[in-house]
Amino acid sequence: MAVTVEPGWRSTTAGAGGTGGTGGSGGNAGNGGAATSTMPAGQGGTGGKGGSGGTGGNAEINPGVGGTGGAGGDGGNGGTGAGDNGYGGQAGAGGYGGASKDGQTVADPGQAGSGGVNGNTGSGVAPTPPAPTAADDLSRQLAYIFFNRPLTASSSTSLPVGADKQVSGWIRTTNVNGYPVTYTVTTQPRYGTVELDSATGYYTYKPDSTLVQPGVRDSFTVEVDNGAAAEGPGLFGALARFVHDWALHIGMADAGTAETEVDVNVTGDGQFGDAEYNKRFWVKQSFYNCQLIATAMAIGQATNSTSPTEQQMSGLAATSDSVFIPGQKMYLGDYSEDGVYLVDAIALANNNFNVTATLTTYGGGNTQTGAAKTATQADGQQALADLQAALARGEAAMVSYPVSVVWSTFGFVPGPTDSYTQTDHAAVVTQVDLANGRIYVNDSSATDPNTDKPVGQGLAVPIGAFLNGWQAANYALVTFAAK
Repeated sequence: MAVTVEPGWRSTTAGAGGTGGTGGSGGNAGNGGAATSTMPAGQGGTGGKGGSGGTGGNAEINPGVGGTGGAGGDGGNGGTGAGDNGYGGQAGAGGYGGASKDGQTVADPGQAGSGGVNGNTGSGVAPTPPAPTAADDLSRQLAYIFFNRPLTASSSTSLPVGADKQVSGWIRTTNVNGYPVTYTVTTQPRYGTVELDSATGYYTYKPDSTLVQPGVRDSFTVEVDNGAAAEGPGLFGALARFVHDWALHIGMADAGTAETEVDVNVTGDGQFGDAEYNKRFWVKQSFYNCQLIATAMAIGQATNSTSPTEQQMSGLAATSDSVFIPGQKMYLGDYSEDGVYLVDAIALANNNFNVTATLTTYGGGNTQTGAAKTATQADGQQALADLQAALARGEAAMVSYPVSVVWSTFGFVPGPTDSYTQTDHAAVVTQVDLANGRIYVNDSSATDPNTDKPVGQGLAVPIGAFLNGWQAANYALVTFAAK
């Protein structure tokens, strides 16, 4: 009887599966680069993956076992310059087992091949660039002395980070002469501290703790210098500086220094002081003594205690010698229209109360009535920032302004002889509300023209109107801090 055999099948035991393919060779190792602080040596290549084992042959009864997977390729060696070793290649998978004709029997798969061996770490020593010769140094130094190109500086600034809202960044330079650059803070920030790495130009700014919540804008100045290294020390350095100064004078060379101002912005809620709380320090004025009464309110606010009374302040001033006009008393009596001079009020506070009163002036510094108005709007922004910082520290702040400007914000109608440019009134700032554009003051005599009732206790004034009036005093700011 004839036996029929279908193609691809045998009536005898099937042969074993084919042998797996050979694993690929390991990749070539990268060559180690010259040793620098940022460029490591090359890493060895990864070995090739081993080939999969062949599938076991099919059979009528006993299918063949799958072939063994190929071995993974060996990893490449590390490159010259102590490069890392390459990784061994992956092992090849074992071949699938063959199947019987009826599908009831499946042979075991072949075994996986072995993994490749990792390459060796490169053992070469990283090359170093050749040391410059004396001729190279002299050539570069002469180029600096006679033909130095401008050194420029700029800065980067991060957003505030962390609970203390510190800001960091880099001072960047265009350093064309190749000499090392040094970095120095020449103007410190007003409302915080800065740490600067003199070799790298990396800085960290921290605002004063009292300004973390309300926020602050601040700045500092950094000088960059690559001329000191170029000129060198000793007698030759002095000669190099002399000749370089001559080259600067005639326009052949540019300076080896530059400055940049770093502006930082620490965001916050924009609230400085507490007008509602500070209402308790308000004192009503009865005579021509607004400067005395403003001083009394500032003393109470700074010490967080009951403000001195009008009678107390008048009595002290009437018996104290004037600082502004020697030979005269500070205050000539309740019915005198002369009032009290600002410097006398400051002296009265410092000599008789537990406070330190400090006057800060802007735009020339003359704060007396009739003085030229030399302060600019930029001075006003600086004065406002100083005012905010003082309130954030828990201090009191005394200012002066024309009532024609500030009182007109609540309905006061100035008379024909009232001045818009001369200060005639003093008050105490109790809060700056940047979020809503308002300044709050304790004003001793502001009165509603319709009801004739005092409205100066925690009076809200638009910031624009306040700054306009304050400018008439050249933004004179008196801060009161408890001793």
